[in-house]
Amino acid sequence: MRMFTLRQLFAVSGVNSGAALIQRFGLHPLSVSSVMAAYEQQRQVYFVNLISPRILLSDQVQSYADFLRLYRGPLGQPDQPEVNGLARYLEAQRVYLRFVSKDLRRAAIFGDVPSLINVPTAPLTDGNFITVKDASGGATKVATGITAVGTLIIAVTVAPAAVDETALLIGAAAVGFAAGFTTTWGLLEIFGDQAPPPPPPAQKPSSENTDVPNDTGDGDNGDIEVPSAVAVGSPDNGIDLNGLLGQLATSSLDDLLNNLPVGWDSDAGVALPGIGAGDLGGDGGGGLPGGFGV
Repeated sequence: MRMFTLRQLFAVSGVNSGAALIQRFGLHPLSVSSVMAAYEQQRQVYFVNLISPRILLSDQVQSYADFLRLYRGPLGQPDQPEVNGLARYLEAQRVYLRFVSKDLRRAAIFGDVPSLINVPTAPLTDGNFITVKDASGGATKVATGITAVGTLIIAVTVAPAAVDETALLIGAAAVGFAAGFTTTWGLLEIFGDQAPPPPPPAQKPSSENTDVPNDTGDGDNGDIEVPSAVAVGSPDNGIDLNGLLGQLATSSLDDLLNNLPVGWDSDAGVALPGIGAGDLGGDGGGGLPGGFGV
Protein backbone atom coordinates (compact mmCIF):
# COMPACT_ATOMS: atom_id res chain seq x y z
CA MET A 1 0.00 0.00 0.00
CA ARG A 2 1.32 3.43 -0.96
CA MET A 3 1.89 5.72 2.00
CA PHE A 4 1.53 9.45 1.67
CA THR A 5 3.89 12.06 3.07
CA LEU A 6 4.04 13.40 6.60
CA ARG A 7 2.86 16.79 5.36
CA GLN A 8 -0.16 15.12 3.78
CA LEU A 9 -0.81 13.20 6.99
CA PHE A 10 -0.86 16.47 8.93
CA ALA A 11 -3.33 17.90 6.40
CA VAL A 12 -5.75 14.99 6.58
CA SER A 13 -5.56 14.63 10.36
CA GLY A 14 -5.98 18.34 11.09
CA VAL A 15 -2.75 18.63 13.10
CA ASN A 16 0.49 20.41 12.28
CA SER A 17 3.22 18.57 14.15
CA GLY A 18 4.38 15.18 15.34
CA ALA A 19 3.72 16.19 18.93
CA ALA A 20 0.13 17.11 18.06
CA LEU A 21 -0.29 13.79 16.26
CA ILE A 22 0.86 11.91 19.37
CA GLN A 23 -1.58 13.91 21.49
CA ARG A 24 -4.35 13.25 18.96
CA PHE A 25 -4.06 9.49 19.41
CA GLY A 26 -2.80 9.44 22.98
CA LEU A 27 -0.05 6.95 22.10
CA HIS A 28 3.71 7.06 22.53
CA PRO A 29 5.62 5.77 20.73
CA LEU A 30 3.32 6.13 17.71
CA SER A 31 3.57 4.30 14.41
CA VAL A 32 3.21 6.80 11.59
CA SER A 33 2.75 3.94 9.13
CA SER A 34 -0.22 2.65 11.10
CA VAL A 35 -1.81 6.10 11.27
CA MET A 36 -1.34 6.59 7.53
CA ALA A 37 -2.85 3.18 6.84
CA ALA A 38 -5.89 4.15 8.90
CA TYR A 39 -6.39 7.46 7.11
CA GLU A 40 -5.99 5.84 3.70
CA GLN A 41 -9.29 4.07 4.34
CA GLN A 42 -11.16 7.29 5.12
CA ARG A 43 -13.55 9.02 2.72
CA GLN A 44 -14.10 12.76 2.76
CA VAL A 45 -16.68 15.05 1.23
CA TYR A 46 -16.16 18.78 0.64
CA PHE A 47 -18.94 21.24 -0.06
CA VAL A 48 -17.49 23.89 -2.34
CA ASN A 49 -18.32 26.86 -4.53
CA LEU A 50 -17.55 26.57 -8.25
CA ILE A 51 -16.05 29.49 -10.20
CA SER A 52 -15.67 29.75 -13.97
CA PRO A 53 -12.06 30.11 -15.17
CA ARG A 54 -13.26 32.67 -17.71
CA ILE A 55 -13.14 35.27 -14.94
CA LEU A 56 -9.35 35.26 -15.40
CA LEU A 57 -9.74 36.38 -19.02
CA SER A 58 -11.70 39.51 -18.10
CA ASP A 59 -10.11 42.93 -18.30
CA GLN A 60 -12.10 43.82 -15.19
CA VAL A 61 -10.04 41.38 -13.12
CA GLN A 62 -6.51 42.69 -12.81
CA SER A 63 -5.76 41.75 -9.21
CA TYR A 64 -6.64 39.20 -6.56
CA ALA A 65 -8.80 41.87 -4.90
CA ASP A 66 -10.74 42.23 -8.16
CA PHE A 67 -11.18 38.47 -8.29
CA LEU A 68 -12.57 38.28 -4.75
CA ARG A 69 -14.89 41.18 -5.45
CA LEU A 70 -16.30 39.84 -8.72
CA TYR A 71 -16.24 36.02 -8.59
CA ARG A 72 -19.76 35.77 -7.15
CA GLY A 73 -21.14 37.78 -10.08
CA PRO A 74 -21.64 36.99 -13.78
CA LEU A 75 -17.90 36.78 -14.47
CA GLY A 76 -17.57 33.81 -12.14
CA GLN A 77 -20.66 31.95 -13.37
CA PRO A 78 -19.74 28.40 -14.50
CA ASP A 79 -21.39 26.88 -17.55
CA GLN A 80 -22.36 23.32 -18.39
CA PRO A 81 -19.19 22.38 -20.38
CA GLU A 82 -16.94 23.65 -17.58
CA VAL A 83 -18.72 21.68 -14.89
CA ASN A 84 -18.82 18.59 -17.12
CA GLY A 85 -15.10 18.97 -17.74
CA LEU A 86 -14.37 19.22 -14.03
CA ALA A 87 -16.51 16.14 -13.33
CA ARG A 88 -14.73 14.08 -15.99
CA TYR A 89 -11.30 15.20 -14.83
CA LEU A 90 -12.01 14.37 -11.19
CA GLU A 91 -13.64 11.05 -12.03
CA ALA A 92 -10.51 9.93 -13.90
CA GLN A 93 -8.74 10.29 -10.53
CA ARG A 94 -11.50 8.56 -8.55
CA VAL A 95 -12.84 11.78 -7.07
CA TYR A 96 -16.48 12.52 -7.77
CA LEU A 97 -18.68 15.58 -8.22
CA ARG A 98 -22.24 15.33 -6.88
CA PHE A 99 -25.05 17.60 -5.63
CA VAL A 100 -24.33 20.22 -8.29
CA SER A 101 -26.86 22.98 -7.70
CA LYS A 102 -29.14 23.97 -10.55
CA ASP A 103 -27.32 27.30 -10.87
CA LEU A 104 -23.99 25.37 -11.13
CA ARG A 105 -22.53 27.40 -8.28
CA ARG A 106 -22.37 24.75 -5.54
CA ALA A 107 -21.28 21.14 -5.45
CA ALA A 108 -19.98 18.34 -3.26
CA ILE A 109 -16.70 16.59 -4.04
CA PHE A 110 -15.97 13.23 -2.47
CA GLY A 111 -13.38 10.48 -2.59
CA ASP A 112 -11.04 8.50 -0.41
CA VAL A 113 -8.02 10.21 1.11
CA PRO A 114 -5.36 8.87 -1.30
CA SER A 115 -7.41 9.99 -4.30
CA LEU A 116 -8.07 13.45 -2.86
CA ILE A 117 -4.39 13.87 -2.09
CA ASN A 118 -3.35 12.97 -5.63
CA VAL A 119 -5.50 15.51 -7.52
CA PRO A 120 -2.93 18.14 -8.62
CA THR A 121 -3.99 21.41 -7.07
CA ALA A 122 -2.62 24.90 -6.62
CA PRO A 123 -3.86 27.59 -4.26
CA LEU A 124 -4.86 30.91 -5.77
CA THR A 125 -3.37 33.68 -3.65
CA ASP A 126 -2.52 37.34 -3.85
CA GLY A 127 1.08 36.33 -4.44
CA ASN A 128 0.51 34.11 -7.49
CA PHE A 129 -2.61 35.67 -8.98
CA ILE A 130 -0.83 37.48 -11.82
CA THR A 131 1.05 34.30 -12.77
CA VAL A 132 -2.20 32.34 -12.92
CA LYS A 133 -3.96 35.07 -14.91
CA ASP A 134 -1.09 35.41 -17.37
CA ALA A 135 -1.01 31.63 -17.91
CA SER A 136 -4.75 31.57 -18.51
CA GLY A 137 -4.39 34.18 -21.25
CA GLY A 138 -1.83 32.15 -23.21
CA ALA A 139 -2.37 29.83 -26.13
CA THR A 140 -3.73 27.00 -23.98
CA LYS A 141 -6.00 29.21 -21.86
CA VAL A 142 -8.20 27.75 -19.19
CA ALA A 143 -11.09 27.61 -21.63
CA THR A 144 -14.20 25.48 -21.24
CA GLY A 145 -12.82 21.94 -20.94
CA ILE A 146 -10.30 20.35 -18.64
CA THR A 147 -7.42 18.50 -20.27
CA ALA A 148 -6.41 15.07 -19.05
CA VAL A 149 -2.69 15.87 -18.85
CA GLY A 150 -0.90 18.63 -17.00
CA THR A 151 -3.98 19.97 -15.30
CA LEU A 152 -4.12 21.85 -12.04
CA ILE A 153 -7.27 22.45 -10.10
CA ILE A 154 -7.06 25.95 -8.66
CA ALA A 155 -8.42 26.19 -5.12
CA VAL A 156 -9.47 29.40 -3.43
CA THR A 157 -9.94 29.80 0.30
CA VAL A 158 -11.76 33.08 0.58
CA ALA A 159 -11.92 33.08 4.37
CA PRO A 160 -10.03 30.43 6.37
CA ALA A 161 -12.53 30.63 9.23
CA ALA A 162 -15.50 30.02 6.94
CA VAL A 163 -15.38 26.54 5.47
CA ASP A 164 -18.34 27.18 3.20
CA GLU A 165 -16.26 29.78 1.41
CA THR A 166 -13.81 27.24 0.01
CA ALA A 167 -14.02 27.38 -3.77
CA LEU A 168 -12.65 25.68 -6.86
CA LEU A 169 -11.69 27.77 -9.86
CA ILE A 170 -12.67 25.31 -12.57
CA GLY A 171 -10.00 25.12 -15.21
CA ALA A 172 -6.87 23.71 -16.74
CA ALA A 173 -3.33 24.98 -16.54
CA ALA A 174 -0.80 23.83 -19.12
CA VAL A 175 2.06 21.48 -18.31
CA GLY A 176 4.52 24.34 -18.51
CA PHE A 177 2.54 26.33 -15.98
CA ALA A 178 2.22 23.35 -13.66
CA ALA A 179 5.97 22.83 -13.83
CA GLY A 180 6.45 26.34 -12.51
CA PHE A 181 5.30 25.20 -9.09
CA THR A 182 8.19 23.81 -7.06
CA THR A 183 5.80 22.00 -4.74
CA THR A 184 3.00 19.76 -5.96
CA TRP A 185 -0.04 20.02 -3.72
CA GLY A 186 -2.99 17.71 -3.66
CA LEU A 187 -6.59 18.79 -3.36
CA LEU A 188 -6.83 17.59 0.21
CA GLU A 189 -3.68 19.48 1.22
CA ILE A 190 -5.15 22.75 0.00
CA PHE A 191 -8.37 22.05 1.87
CA GLY A 192 -6.48 20.74 4.90
CA ASP A 193 -6.72 24.07 6.70
CA GLN A 194 -10.49 23.60 6.62
CA ALA A 195 -10.41 20.17 8.25
CA PRO A 196 -12.75 19.67 11.22
CA PRO A 197 -11.08 19.56 14.64
CA PRO A 198 -10.06 16.06 15.72
CA PRO A 199 -11.82 14.35 18.63
CA PRO A 200 -10.19 14.51 22.08
CA PRO A 201 -7.14 12.25 22.45
CA ALA A 202 -7.35 8.94 24.22
CA GLN A 203 -6.39 9.10 27.88
CA LYS A 204 -3.07 7.30 27.83
CA PRO A 205 0.24 8.15 29.49
CA SER A 206 2.99 9.35 27.18
CA SER A 207 6.66 10.21 27.42
CA GLU A 208 7.99 13.74 27.26
CA ASN A 209 9.76 12.68 24.07
CA THR A 210 7.68 13.76 21.07
CA ASP A 211 9.59 12.00 18.31
CA VAL A 212 7.31 10.15 15.91
CA PRO A 213 8.79 6.83 14.75
CA ASN A 214 8.44 5.78 11.11
CA ASP A 215 8.39 2.01 11.43
CA THR A 216 5.29 -0.12 11.67
CA GLY A 217 6.48 -2.01 14.74
CA ASP A 218 6.05 0.90 17.15
CA GLY A 219 2.89 2.00 18.88
CA ASP A 220 -0.31 0.31 19.95
CA ASN A 221 -1.77 -0.09 16.49
CA GLY A 222 -5.04 -1.51 17.77
CA ASP A 223 -5.92 1.79 19.47
CA ILE A 224 -5.60 3.86 16.28
CA GLU A 225 -9.15 4.78 15.33
CA VAL A 226 -10.01 7.20 12.54
CA PRO A 227 -13.54 8.19 11.46
CA SER A 228 -14.60 6.30 8.33
CA ALA A 229 -16.03 9.43 6.71
CA VAL A 230 -15.87 13.16 7.41
CA ALA A 231 -17.46 16.21 5.83
CA VAL A 232 -16.03 19.70 5.49
CA GLY A 233 -18.06 22.77 4.63
CA SER A 234 -21.74 23.61 4.75
CA PRO A 235 -24.14 21.24 2.96
CA ASP A 236 -26.87 22.80 0.89
CA ASN A 237 -30.49 22.89 1.94
CA GLY A 238 -32.11 19.47 2.28
CA ILE A 239 -28.91 17.41 2.43
CA ASP A 240 -28.96 15.08 5.42
CA LEU A 241 -25.31 15.20 6.44
CA ASN A 242 -25.54 12.23 8.80
CA GLY A 243 -27.17 10.14 6.10
CA LEU A 244 -24.52 11.16 3.58
CA LEU A 245 -21.69 10.28 5.95
CA GLY A 246 -23.34 6.93 6.63
CA GLN A 247 -23.36 6.16 2.93
CA LEU A 248 -19.77 7.28 2.47
CA ALA A 249 -18.65 5.08 5.34
CA THR A 250 -20.50 1.89 4.43
CA SER A 251 -21.43 1.85 0.74
CA SER A 252 -19.44 0.52 -2.17
CA LEU A 253 -18.21 3.04 -4.71
CA ASP A 254 -20.70 1.77 -7.31
CA ASP A 255 -23.59 2.22 -4.87
CA LEU A 256 -22.45 5.73 -4.02
CA LEU A 257 -22.25 6.76 -7.65
CA ASN A 258 -25.68 5.29 -8.37
CA ASN A 259 -27.44 6.66 -5.30
CA LEU A 260 -26.02 10.14 -4.78
CA PRO A 261 -27.76 12.61 -7.09
CA VAL A 262 -25.75 14.67 -9.52
CA GLY A 263 -28.22 17.53 -9.92
CA TRP A 264 -29.59 19.13 -6.77
CA ASP A 265 -32.25 21.76 -6.15
CA SER A 266 -30.83 23.49 -3.09
CA ASP A 267 -34.00 25.56 -2.63
CA ALA A 268 -36.37 22.60 -2.54
CA GLY A 269 -33.84 20.07 -1.22
CA VAL A 270 -34.60 17.48 -3.91
CA ALA A 271 -32.65 15.69 -6.61
CA LEU A 272 -32.87 17.04 -10.15
CA PRO A 273 -33.04 14.80 -13.24
CA GLY A 274 -29.78 16.29 -14.45
CA ILE A 275 -27.84 19.51 -14.89
CA GLY A 276 -28.90 21.76 -17.74
CA ALA A 277 -29.18 19.85 -21.00
CA GLY A 278 -27.33 16.77 -19.82
CA ASP A 279 -25.86 14.76 -17.02
CA LEU A 280 -22.45 15.07 -15.39
CA GLY A 281 -21.44 11.46 -15.73
CA GLY A 282 -23.92 9.77 -13.36
CA ASP A 283 -27.57 8.94 -13.80
CA GLY A 284 -28.59 12.31 -12.38
CA GLY A 285 -31.36 10.79 -10.33
CA GLY A 286 -30.94 8.36 -7.50
CA GLY A 287 -30.65 9.20 -3.89
CA LEU A 288 -33.51 10.03 -1.64
CA PRO A 289 -33.79 13.63 -0.44
CA GLY A 290 -32.99 13.78 3.26
CA GLY A 291 -32.10 10.23 4.16
CA PHE A 292 -30.49 8.89 0.95
CA GLY A 293 -32.13 5.54 1.55
CA VAL A 294 -29.82 4.72 4.48
